[in-house]
Amino acid sequence: MAHGAGQENRGLIQPIVIQRKVALVIGNASYPKGPLKNPLNDANSMEVTLRKLGFDEVRILHNLTRRQMALAVDDFTARLTPSSLAFFYFSGHGIQVNDSNYLLPVDFDGASEADVEYEAYSARRVQDKLEQSGARLRVMVLDACRNNPYRLNRDSRRGACPDVS
Repeated sequence: MAHGAGQENRGLIQPIVIQRKVALVIGNASYPKGPLKNPLNDANSMEVTLRKLGFDEVRILHNLTRRQMALAVDDFTARLTPSSLAFFYFSGHGIQVNDSNYLLPVDFDGASEADVEYEAYSARRVQDKLEQSGARLRVMVLDACRNNPYRLNRDSRRGACPDVS
């Protein structure tokens, strides 16, 4: 039985070729309303691990404002190519509002859930930028404490966070 063009590879597992491994690691801990103990240590440990795994570029940043987070994500995704592995890691406070997840910058000053969209950094935005970058592989790890020290309203979901200072 003759095989048509392209049928030779059907059912075979093809290796994914990665030319560059690039990571952005953010650790936010110095929150005025709810400082955390572990995010900087977690971010530092992640940086060491990624370097041991042979990442070509690992950028680690601590205690970012919303503007700094936006600039860091933009710079990170601009460095990605179609043959890149993109690895994004965030450790710090996170909030879920209306089924959307947000990463809290250290200058977060929201008084209600209505402020979150404008004062926090959307996890979906990070995901969208990773997708649009065209990187071959995209990994996003959110090591977020969801205890919501801001208690925006009684409907906000609470999660366990044992390392709150």
